[in-house]
Amino acid sequence: MVQKGIRLLLHKGRPFDIRVMVQRNLKGQWEATGVAGRVAHPLKVVTNGSQGGTIYPVEVLLRPYTSPEKRTALIAAMHDIGVKSARQLSTAYPGLQEIGVDLALDRHLKPWILEVNTAPDPCPFTKLKDRRMINRIVQYGKAYGRIYHLKCMKAKQGVV
Repeated sequence: MVQKGIRLLLHKGRPFDIRVMVQRNLKGQWEATGVAGRVAHPLKVVTNGSQGGTIYPVEVLLRPYTSPEKRTALIAAMHDIGVKSARQLSTAYPGLQEIGVDLALDRHLKPWILEVNTAPDPCPFTKLKDRRMINRIVQYGKAYGRIYHLKCMKAKQGVV
């Protein structure tokens, strides 16, 4: 596989990407249930929490790059990309209940899909102070039989 090189936006000199969690809601419709920023460990280029990444609210990471209005529109666009990805994948995999879409933003704030995970780890969302996203993720997951183990030790919570 060949992938276009994308220069990720930086937070304090470290690259970051964005995880969008998308799940079937209680009515069976696709819904973006969470969005979180993942900042790479200072000595690594990958942003995964399992590799020592730090989790931030996406609004904090986008603040230096956007106005409040643009930030709101950009987050809505990322939600839309996630939901459209889920709808498309579920045509081939009708049993699909959730996905995690990893997005990069280039210097022009254009989102790029890096990866789509069909069994996404909800751990990044446990590191956010606002518990509404993780609570919704767990609620929807329970509705379709998913059990999450939320002992998330490797990722760090970003200082806001």
